[in-house]
Formats: sequence, C-alpha cells, structure tokens
Amino acid sequence: MFLRVTPKGSKYWQMAYRFDGKQKIFSIGVYPTVSLADARQRRDEAKRLLDQGIDPNAKKQAEVKELKAKRDNTRSFKSVTKAWVFYQKEMVRRLSSYRIESP
Repeated sequence: MFLRVTPKGSKYWQMAYRFDGKQKIFSIGVYPTVSLADARQRRDEAKRLLDQGIDPNAKKQAEVKELKAKRDNTRSFKSVTKAWVFYQKEMVRRLSSYRIESP
C-alpha cells in the first residue's frame, strides 16, 4: 500500500497487486478523507478478496454499477412520469371535491 501524490497535489491511497498474471493497482481512497487506519482496513479486505480469487477492482466496479443502476432507476423517465401522472390525478380529485356545479 502506498500514497500516490499527483503533480497537482491530490493524494490517493493505492495498493499494487497481481491478478491473473497482470500487475494492477487498486485505489483505496482519497487522503485525508480516508485515514491511514481506514486505508489499512480496506487494503486487508482487498487482500481477503484476492485470497478468494476475486479481483478487488472488478468487485468495486460491480458495486458502483449497481449503485448507478439503482440511482438511474429512481430517476428514469418512466418513474418520473408515473409520479407526475399520480400527482395530476390527485390534484384533479382534490379540485373536483371543491368544485360546485352550477344549475
């Protein structure tokens, strides 16, 4: 595990590992948001995944993709239009109860 410092001054906790014969780098988090203790804990979790034969980067990407899918599903066109139609029906129902029919 090491702290990579970019030319602009950003600092990232990273871990080098080998998976399927290829050298890879796992980004653990941004320093100081992720403390040294947290970075070590995340490194240990990544090592456990490697021991189980799971690529930590692939698992992280799958989790991110799942979160994006959930977020996009809540903001999809279909869900927004359903909410809008429900709101409009409710408003019409409320307005019709206040409307008085003239003779």
